Amino acid sequence: MKPSIVLVETKYEQNIGACARAMANMGGSQLILINPHCQINVESYKAAAGAQKYLDKLQSFHGWEDYLKFYPHPLRIAFTARSGKERKTQSWIKAIPDLMPSQNPWHFVFGPEDNGLSEIDLLHCNLPVSLSTYGDFKSLNLAQAVLIALSQYHQFYSSKNTFQEEADEFAQIDEGLLKEYLLQLGFSLESPRSNAFLRLKKYFNKHLPTSKEKALIEKVFQQSLRKIKANKL
Repeated sequence: MKPSIVLVETKYEQNIGACARAMANMGGSQLILINPHCQINVESYKAAAGAQKYLDKLQSFHGWEDYLKFYPHPLRIAFTARSGKERKTQSWIKAIPDLMPSQNPWHFVFGPEDNGLSEIDLLHCNLPVSLSTYGDFKSLNLAQAVLIALSQYHQFYSSKNTFQEEADEFAQIDEGLLKEYLLQLGFSLESPRSNAFLRLKKYFNKHLPTSKEKALIEKVFQQSLRKIKANKL
């Protein structure tokens, strides 16, 4: 299974071309742009250097909402060099074994060149990870990050492809149902930074339920909502 590469708010057209070349080197599938801040032009094609087919068939979305409508089910891995109290990351190479059983499509998400992925971007992803570096200079350019992420994925995937026999498909909890459930319980969802919905969204993104688990969780929400509404009559 070849992962797709998602570039969020990329600023420089040459970097998109260089990422296309990295995908050709290391086995990427679809190149996807979210709200790009540049245009695909001759500089992009020069940087792609033999991997122009990825630019010819790339997909571009105005924002996360459009992307999520088109791609609701991929396992979205956020690559970020920053960490902190609200941004706990783990090493990509260590995270791969736990994620490998997934049958969902894989999307590797990378932020803009200057600041990387924002907190809002991370809310739409399942797991934030970091790429290890061993030299004095820790910063990777966009194409380097794509190259390393794909290389490490394929190294593990090729040696552990027996996982596919026991794999299950992960699924996303219905966010509208979750919001309705919390509102009926009396939770306020007004805070843009920290509220029950955002906390639970982060939890379910990180701990994706299987399709059967999703059905059970949503059934609990639906039955609880019916009882709450019946008691209010």
